[in-house]
Amino acid sequence: MLAHARNTGEQVTSAPAAVWWNDTVWLAYRAVNGRAVLRSVDVLGDGSQKRHEAAFACGETAALAAPDDRLHLITGTAGGTYEHRSTLDGVGFSAVRPLPISDGFIGPSAFTAYSGGLAVLWAENIGGQAHLLTSADDGSTWEDALLPFSVQPEPAICADPVSGGLLVAYGDRAGGEGSFTIALVDPEGPFVVRRITAPTPGACARAAICATNYHNHPGLHVAAQERSRFGNGEWRARSGLNALTEIGEPEDFGGASDGLSLVFDGTHAWVAWKDYLGGDLSVGPYATTFDLPLDLHAKLGTPCDPAGCPPDPRLVCAATDVVEWQIVPPIIHNARRGDLILTPGDGVGLIGALLGRLRPPQTYDHMGIMIGDHTLIRHATMAHDRLQRRNPGRFMTGEFFGERAPADGFRPDALTYGWPGTITQSVEDAFFTGFNTLGPTGRPFNRQGDFFAHNPGVGPLPRPAADAPRSEWEAWMKQQLFADPEYPSDSYPIHNLPNLPAYVRDTGQTIEGIVLKPPPELEARDPHIRQVLHRVAAAAETIDGHYRFYAYTSSGIALDSKLFGPAATDPIWEGRPPGAAWAAGTRPVVCSSFVWAAIQLANAAAPGQRIELEGSATEDPEELLASPSVDGLYRYLSDEREHAGQALHELLVERVRKEVYQAVQELKYEERLPIDLTTIGITGLLGVLAGPAAAAIALLGLTPENIANLKLLFEDMPDDVATQMCNTFAKDRADETDERLWESPGEGLAVSPDDIRLFWDPPTSTTRERVWHGLYGRAERLLLTPSRPEPRRVHQWDRSRGPALVTGTVRYRDIEIEGATVRFGCETTMTRKADRHTGYALAVSAGRYEAFASAYWPDTNQQLTGRVLVEVEAGDQPGPIDILLEDPPEWRRLLSCTGRIDTVRRVLVGEDDWAHATVNAQATLTWAPETWGPPPDNAFVTTWSTAFIGDHAQRFNVRVDMSVTLRADLSLEVTVRSMLCENYFDTSKPPAGDQIVTTHALEPFTVAPGGGSDVKFDHVSGNFPPDRGHVEFTIRNLTAPA
Repeated sequence: MLAHARNTGEQVTSAPAAVWWNDTVWLAYRAVNGRAVLRSVDVLGDGSQKRHEAAFACGETAALAAPDDRLHLITGTAGGTYEHRSTLDGVGFSAVRPLPISDGFIGPSAFTAYSGGLAVLWAENIGGQAHLLTSADDGSTWEDALLPFSVQPEPAICADPVSGGLLVAYGDRAGGEGSFTIALVDPEGPFVVRRITAPTPGACARAAICATNYHNHPGLHVAAQERSRFGNGEWRARSGLNALTEIGEPEDFGGASDGLSLVFDGTHAWVAWKDYLGGDLSVGPYATTFDLPLDLHAKLGTPCDPAGCPPDPRLVCAATDVVEWQIVPPIIHNARRGDLILTPGDGVGLIGALLGRLRPPQTYDHMGIMIGDHTLIRHATMAHDRLQRRNPGRFMTGEFFGERAPADGFRPDALTYGWPGTITQSVEDAFFTGFNTLGPTGRPFNRQGDFFAHNPGVGPLPRPAADAPRSEWEAWMKQQLFADPEYPSDSYPIHNLPNLPAYVRDTGQTIEGIVLKPPPELEARDPHIRQVLHRVAAAAETIDGHYRFYAYTSSGIALDSKLFGPAATDPIWEGRPPGAAWAAGTRPVVCSSFVWAAIQLANAAAPGQRIELEGSATEDPEELLASPSVDGLYRYLSDEREHAGQALHELLVERVRKEVYQAVQELKYEERLPIDLTTIGITGLLGVLAGPAAAAIALLGLTPENIANLKLLFEDMPDDVATQMCNTFAKDRADETDERLWESPGEGLAVSPDDIRLFWDPPTSTTRERVWHGLYGRAERLLLTPSRPEPRRVHQWDRSRGPALVTGTVRYRDIEIEGATVRFGCETTMTRKADRHTGYALAVSAGRYEAFASAYWPDTNQQLTGRVLVEVEAGDQPGPIDILLEDPPEWRRLLSCTGRIDTVRRVLVGEDDWAHATVNAQATLTWAPETWGPPPDNAFVTTWSTAFIGDHAQRFNVRVDMSVTLRADLSLEVTVRSMLCENYFDTSKPPAGDQIVTTHALEPFTVAPGGGSDVKFDHVSGNFPPDRGHVEFTIRNLTAPA
């Protein structure tokens, strides 16, 4: 790679034009003999050159443009004729065509290709009136139009890839200080969209410009020759945003020139110039040709984050020798922008229970899409607590015994248009805190939960000190949560992505969350795969949606504007509090259809680059396509939907009855309800209520009014809630709580998380033009780590010595790894196989790096990592930079505890009351090596304790207290104490006194690294018949993710 300016060895008589074509910088200029010359310089390779002298004269000026596979050349002289030619190889030229320029001038940077074709910026010799010459047919015909400004010789032009317009740079004809102008021109007018002037000390003559896109941040470089009383003056460059909102400080040119051009290759900017004195032609990187502006000089030596890209490629975030402890936030190590995250259900949740009755078996009940590497996710979800919270129970439709209850279901609009819908969260918030954290703008990521917008006049509170009173923490926490748009005083955490695997109690199976992504070896061979995923992520960021259960029946409604959230003026919102219409205009989605919709919107945004998920051919008999098919959606047959609806209805009825039964027990214990059901189980109670009222009154000793209330609570309300929910899923009819519309569900056409995992195709080559087939195809274990301290190398800004190229291999156990991710600072690539070897090549800015590599190892389902401290020289390196991968360290342990707690309340009338609860917990414990040095206080967790609380069987439940200590030999020492409890409803504190029926304490035991230990014991009360508790769980001592 060309790291510094290189003299081509030729003297020229005109300023060179420069363009990026066929992965090479091409130059055009007038030779000493007056001929036009094209010269290619392999700036990304060894700097080799090829010179092609044309058989025609050049004139005073040559200009270049490269719209496609042809290179276009303009030659001519001010006041004379300008001629246009094109070439496929730089040797043979098309027939000459004169340009319709009359008595005018152009410059070497005044010709460009843009989305509409070719464009030439020229001006009249007398007065400098600017014109825009455009051609939509490769120069066969031209259209000329006036521009609203006058210029000095020689102006410059380039395409703006963001707006599709043209960026122009020129010295204003009026001259004087601040006459250097940059403008964005819409060629359709043409008219000036916006302009900005640079504070030059004198008048400006020649100009050069190129649009840049460093790290996907659109910008520009401009240069101008500032005149002085003693000559043409010196060249100075400036950098800015292509939006022209600001322009940077001057950057001095490292030579003397009377003409130069700028060109951008997609990664680096290059400069070509003619020396002022001898006429030597040189080319070099912009990064070493122009000095740093003052604002970048001020950054040198200040701290920087190596994961963040520098504001300019002339800076490098350089590694120092200092290592310090840093708190690293939660991340998903193996998830990048565009990858999908699927989390499993345990079979007892609402969505999990529904999906679990379908075929093929549905394992995952929630998902999202990464919109930032490792740390940022967007998903569609619903705050179920908003409906279910009994206090204040705002969306419930009735009241019993002074408590809010869904007597006739829930408010239909709140169930149909589920809040908050589509949200963006950090991994920390989505999996751990449930916060709606402030984004880079200073506002929360999600406006539909913006506490400050919903509570005007309230300012943000500072984070309390660790020892602050609980009231301060509660007030601060409230501001971090999602504020209800209807009732701003209510706020909710949203963490519907679980941070640990699911444990299926009935089978004893543990199911890990997964990252769905392209196979890394395919992605390494074709970088376009990740670009397509970025398109999908970008589309997902634009979707404002509400959570619509009916999308599990018809996922295509996400694209049906008739089913979007009703307008704010719709009668459905009449009489509701302000903010009730938050869902107006939003798309109806669930977690899986949200991802499908993002792909359809990505297709709509770029119809010439259609993404195909499935196509018309299926690979599995379970893939039932509609006729005509809808790509990525699958048929769900009527009988399986009816079966799933029946299972969901039964589950909801049972769940509501148990919650009511539990609430009645609590109210009785708190002496707020004169009803004692301690001698009768829920089954017996249902039997009594189903019989004659007189018998129920006699048996239970209650008034007729209370018997009627119990019948509503245990019979009508559960059926109404279940029917309303099932009708909402099957028919989009949350308004119907009595008629069982769901029993005739018809077919569905939808997509579930498991459909995406099992059926959507991996990326494959296709012979059809303009179609991209397949996206994902590889499922990896979700490698999520909590916030934790780690020793990190300190980095600070340094001046890069120029562009560089690094190459090498990534190895594990002497195996060259294909598809490994390699990172130098913010620059990343993947290793791929070429010929007989597998390695990487990456263009970076020269400097000192701590290079990092990682790869997922399927044999262990772990992330392998490796680091190497290296000084990267400008240009090519003297040898490869190889990185060795290592397994995760043994000293960081993952404690896993899974099992069950069963409780039975024996009753004299009816069937016994059973309760079953899942034990499922994880914790990371660390015994850091002494070589790391002393960590901060409380940085490492070597002890962990928790309490597992069983569900209530009537008024009885079981509590298990567990304490674990990590020892120096990395074994776990475990102590367990358990209690069978009665009337233990406030589980935020330990039971006391007569709440404790029996206790059971185990002798402390150890679990070796990589080992496990099974625990079983029982509680038996002294009652007759005796109440019982059964506890069984397994503790495992595993290696934590790297």
